[in-house]
Order: sequence, then structure tokens, then C-alpha cells
Amino acid sequence: MGQKEKLFTILLLFVSFFYADHSSEKFTEDLENDEIVLVEPVSADSQEDFILYNLIYIESCLRGSKDLPQKIIDNFDLVQKPLKDYLFLETAKFFLKKGDYKIAESFIEKVNFSQIKDERLLYESLRLKAEIYSRLNLWNKEAIVWNGIQKIIGISDSRKKEALLKEALALKKSGSTQKATLLFEILAFDYSLNPFGSRAFYELFELNPSKVNSIPVEKKNELLRQFVKNGRSGDALILLKTIDEKKRDFSLVANALYRARLNKELFEISDSIIYKNNKPGEKEIETVLKALWATLRCNDYEKAKKYFDFVIKNSNQKSNAFKEANYAFGSFLFSDGKFEECTVFFNETIKDPQNKFYYNALFKALLSNCISKRETSIPENLLIKENPFKERTIYFARKFLGKEINYDFSKKSLYFLLEQKDLKKIVKMNSEKFNQRLFKGKINGNSFIYRLYKSKFPLFALNEAKKKKLSKDDGITIKAMLASIGDYCKEFSDINEDISLSHPMAYKEEISKAAKKYGVEESLMFAICRNESRFNPFAYSNTGAVGLFQIMPETAKKLLQRDVTEEELFDPEFNAEVAAIYLKKLQEMFLSKAMVVSSYNAGEEVVLRWKEKFYQDEVLFILMIPYFETQNYTEKVLFDKMIYDCLVKE
Repeated sequence: MGQKEKLFTILLLFVSFFYADHSSEKFTEDLENDEIVLVEPVSADSQEDFILYNLIYIESCLRGSKDLPQKIIDNFDLVQKPLKDYLFLETAKFFLKKGDYKIAESFIEKVNFSQIKDERLLYESLRLKAEIYSRLNLWNKEAIVWNGIQKIIGISDSRKKEALLKEALALKKSGSTQKATLLFEILAFDYSLNPFGSRAFYELFELNPSKVNSIPVEKKNELLRQFVKNGRSGDALILLKTIDEKKRDFSLVANALYRARLNKELFEISDSIIYKNNKPGEKEIETVLKALWATLRCNDYEKAKKYFDFVIKNSNQKSNAFKEANYAFGSFLFSDGKFEECTVFFNETIKDPQNKFYYNALFKALLSNCISKRETSIPENLLIKENPFKERTIYFARKFLGKEINYDFSKKSLYFLLEQKDLKKIVKMNSEKFNQRLFKGKINGNSFIYRLYKSKFPLFALNEAKKKKLSKDDGITIKAMLASIGDYCKEFSDINEDISLSHPMAYKEEISKAAKKYGVEESLMFAICRNESRFNPFAYSNTGAVGLFQIMPETAKKLLQRDVTEEELFDPEFNAEVAAIYLKKLQEMFLSKAMVVSSYNAGEEVVLRWKEKFYQDEVLFILMIPYFETQNYTEKVLFDKMIYDCLVKE
């Protein structure tokens, strides 16, 4: 290596490591002041350094809101293919962000996509291309790109279905409504847990209502069951409007209204059933029972009592409806802080150990008895293996009743972590061991892959890794690189294992920035993100929640006081900022982290009622959460937060 090349390599190594951890504004300023000199690459090594240098500069201009000098673009001619594609991709992204869509198009069309080996980079690159075409209203071109994404080997089924939906939407905009209708139909009537089915069904009904109207009633009822089961309550309600009222299944209607949180409509139907004064059928009883459950959201005692009395009066004592009504009304009273009264109804529920609410009622009865200071003995059935509330029971007995029960909590349990005195020490020791195993193979400190990764271009690094014949030692490094972009998040099993892989800090820059800006703990944001999307920025739910933190566009609109698009919410930085704004709002409403987390899941209105009635001790509040789903969610998030508390400090 000549003197010129050595000087250049040293310069580029300094640039890549210094500016990876320092401000983009400083880097941009140095280049513009000619304090960083461009040197023509003359060897393979210097080619790699030259590429890295230009990538860092383009990224710094983007983050620093600076213009991209023509002299940087002129440098591209000095770069050999296929490395040049990285520069084209970053430049296309730069001009897309700046709103110069025609220039972005000119660069994205220079990329040789057939040379991209890593499926993740190929997916995100083609997605970038589709967005550029969309901004230019080139709908046919956009549709072709989304069709190509569906053919990528190795990407998830969910991403392929999203691409199918986006292809159909682009075709619709281009005027190819017949093709679009066929694609919407495929997704709309997909029985699997398909988050894009609802959007497709809405589009299909709007584009060609006869496709839905002409479905036989029996088939419609079957679709209704599947829609309600898969959380597609909005689709169920659209479908219901196409069925004659006399042929509707009352219980399916009630289920759809309940899932859609349309309490008023559900109450109206239930009241009409009650006031008929006829002997109700099974479906009508199920409808009123669903209305009883809905009263837990609005805290209306008169309605709850009316619906409870109706179900009890018209049900056999051995029927499931009778047992469920007792549990539902007991839960209503429990949520309202009436701990003495609710035990009467829980005791009725637990008469049958085969009842599906048996353990729920047994545990709530224990809490109610202890809080109202009537009884402190632990029912034996709460300690058996089959009881899903076993660990909650034992922790409650140990901490709040002073009972000594010999039991080892599951290592996946929040209650296990709460009893760990050396958690930070254990996590620190294992993190150090994990880090010592990284970059020991061919991907080492001197490799181009390593420098790309450390300079915050992990997808390019992974693409380069696909071109190499790696050693066994590189396996853990690849997993760590995947975890850093949210594409690898293994199931947690033990705090003595590779916690950095089960609890990655993907999108760290975006999440940390939002957390600091709005005064939210980083560890809380990482924990919520892990549970909401597993760090998938393109996650999409049946209910329409989008992105890393599963934000509803309507929620974002209320918080920001402006319309928000789905595409905006797919951007990790924007999504994290909206989540931080929302969490800041919740923190101002609730002092307890458990309340903040449970309200992120169940809504602040419900938790405000719990706040007034329940004890302020954080763990006791978790144990008392009436909603099983919210209770599980809160435990998982707080478990992960305790892990991230340690990792963030590391």
C-alpha cells in the first residue's frame, strides 16, 4: 500500500469511527470547510473506505438537514460496481426525504437490485422504490414493485400480504379496477390472522359492493364468525348491514359491536330484547350477556344490574350463561372497588371447577377477601399447577400476607425478577461475556462489514456478509447485527443467556432521542416496543395500529392536532416520537409505571377508574387489574423494562 493510500485509509477509519458517535452537523461543517479532503480511491481497500466515507457524509447531510454537494455525487463515478448501489440507495433516500422525487427516481433506477443478496436490504430497497413512484403518482410502476416484493424469498408472510394490498391500491389508483378487485378479494376473505384483510375488505366493498352483497347468508354468517374471531369487528359490521335483520345472528352482532367498542349500539339492542317481554332464546341471552361485559368500560351500575338480572332470570343455574353472568357482574363490582359485595358472585362462579372463569373468580375472591379483611387463607386450588394465577397467588401471599410458601418462580415471570437482588450484576456480567464473543471471526475490527455496521449501515453490512463464506464464530455476530435492526428477537428463557438477543435495543437512536425529548424512560419505551411490534417498523394490526409502537392514526391525530398518514407512522423516528408524546401524557395522569403501561393497552379512561378504586402499591395494582389481557401485557412490559433498565445503563 502506497503512502497516498495509507493516508487515505487512516483518514477514513478516523471519519467512520469518530463521526459515527458524534454529530452529523460537525461532520458536514468540517467537509464544507475543506477540513476533510477527498482522495481518489486506487485499490480495493480504499474503494471500500471511499464508499464508507461518502455514505457517512450523505447520512450526515440528511440528519443535519444540509444540501448534498454536487462534488459528492461526482465521486460516484470513482466507485466500482456493485458497491456503487449503496451510494445510489442512500442518495435516493436523501432526495425522497427532501421532497425532490424526480431526482430520487433517477438514483433508485440506477440500482441493480439483482445484485442485492440480503432479503432484508432487498425488501427495504424495493419499498423505497415503491414510495418514490407513489410520490410521483406513477401507480403502474409502483404496482410492479409491490408485486416484485411478494416474490422475495425469506421475508415474512405478513410483509408479502402487505405488498399484495399495496399492489392492489396502486392498481386501483391507476384505473385497473378489475385487477385491483381480484387482489382485494384474495386478502379480504383470507381466514388467517391477516392484518391487511380489514383494509382489503373495506376497499373491496367500496369498489364493488355486489361482490359482498351477493354472498349467500350462510356464507356471510361464517365470514362473520371468522371476522369477529380474528379481531376484524369493523368488517363484521359492514357485512352485517348486507344481511336482513330477521336473518341476523344476534350473538354475532353483539360480539361485533362489543369488539368494536360500540357500547351505545350494543346497549340499544340489549334493551330492545329485554323490553320485548318474550321468552328469550339462547342467542338473545348471549347478546345481553355481552352487554353486561360492556358495562365494565362505562361503569354504569344500573345497566350492569339490569343485564345481570335478565340473564340470571332466563338461564338455568347449570348453564354457562348463568356462571359467566355471575363472574361478569362480580368483575364489575370488583372494578368499582366493592370488594365485599363482589365475592358473593365470585363464590357462585367457583361452584363449578370446570367453568372457564373458575381460576379468575377464585383469585379475585382471594384478593377481595384479603382487602376487605375477612379472610387470609389461600384456597388449595390456587396453588395447583393448572392454575394460570398460581405465581400471582404465591407472590401476593408472600408479600402482602406474610406467608412462607416454598416455590421457585418461572424465570420468565415478573415476580421472579422482583425477587432478584443481583439482577443488574447478572445482566452486566452476561452482557460483557456476550460482547466478548462478537467480531471474532472473519467479521472482525478490520473488515469492511464491521466498519459498515459500526458506521450505522447494518443492512449494507448484512448484504456484504451474504457475499462472504463466514466462519462459525461469525454466527453470533450476525445474530447481534440482526438484533440491532429489530430483525432478530429470540424468546427469553433465562437471565443467564444472551439477553442482548432476547432484548435488543433496535432503533436505539430514534427511541432514545424521543425518550429524552419528552422525559420518558428509555427502558420503558424499549419494553413497550418489544411487546407491541417486536421492533418491526412495518408492523400493522387488525385494528389499524401501525409501526414500532402500534400507534393508531386517530391517536396520532389527537396528539399532534393534524392529520397523520400510515406512511408517516411507518417511519421509526416519527412513530417513536408520537409514542413518547403519548407516554408523557400518561405519565402526567398516573404516577405508577404499572398504570401507565396498563393504560397504553386498555385506555386511560378505564385505568382512571381503577386508579380511584385500587390500592396505589404498584404490584398490588397489577394483581388487581380486572382485564386478563391487560394484566398479562402489564406484567410482560414491566418484566422487559427491568431487563432494559440494566441494559440501557450498560
